[in-house]
Amino acid sequence: MAVVSGNDMRVTVLALLFVATTASAAFWSASPSETNKGNEMAAASGGDNQYRAVAQGPTTKAVTRNEIVTTGTISTTPAVCTCTTELHSLELRVRSNTERLEKLHKQMSGLLEEMITLENGMTVMGLEGKSGTSQNFNVAFSARVGYNRPFLSETEVIVFDEIVINNANAYDPSTGKFTSPLPGVYHFEATILSGFNTSIETMIVHNGDEVSRLYSGAFNNRGVGSNSVVLNMRQGDDVWVSVFFGNGDYVHGQWSTFTGHLVHGLA
Repeated sequence: MAVVSGNDMRVTVLALLFVATTASAAFWSASPSETNKGNEMAAASGGDNQYRAVAQGPTTKAVTRNEIVTTGTISTTPAVCTCTTELHSLELRVRSNTERLEKLHKQMSGLLEEMITLENGMTVMGLEGKSGTSQNFNVAFSARVGYNRPFLSETEVIVFDEIVINNANAYDPSTGKFTSPLPGVYHFEATILSGFNTSIETMIVHNGDEVSRLYSGAFNNRGVGSNSVVLNMRQGDDVWVSVFFGNGDYVHGQWSTFTGHLVHGLA
């Protein structure tokens, strides 16, 4: 439905008012002869020049603008044009409707913002399943160490900077930490390759707590260690891999990996 603005409606009302005023002026414009007779009648009645001569049968009588001439008689019914009053009333109604439309527009804008917020939340949380738990979503990542990491500190986070997949963008390759986008059960696995003829101990950490340990090392060779863990996580929980309290300081690049995925959501 097209909405007429308040300015357009006011222009229309003013135009109608101008037409009505012009027509009224034309109707009450007297001919020269009528004007003279009207002036004579006005002089006789005290100078009221609002009279006009009107032929009525064999005689001529004068009526004011507030009287209307009928056949054979002069009616005293007021002939005031109500166009101006009606147009004023119409303008008031238009203004009232315009104010209501503006209020509705503000309400619609607020509802639209709420809908956008809800839609953004749904992209993360999803619809509720029949069982009352969130449906499974494609939350998964896999990353590896891009280059050898020597001289690691005693609890330094190992950054797996090369992304293989990062669905839902929950893993941060700049910090090495995975942040849960929604509550659920998650599975994580880490594989660490040591340097030649050295060893290193590492651990999978959940919100600062060690939940799984790995040992990697070999004599006259490189050694690999792997481990995994399943965790109940809340939205916003973090998981990462770090050195286990100074037991080693070297991680070989390319062969060392860190992966994780959502098993299923929790209500």
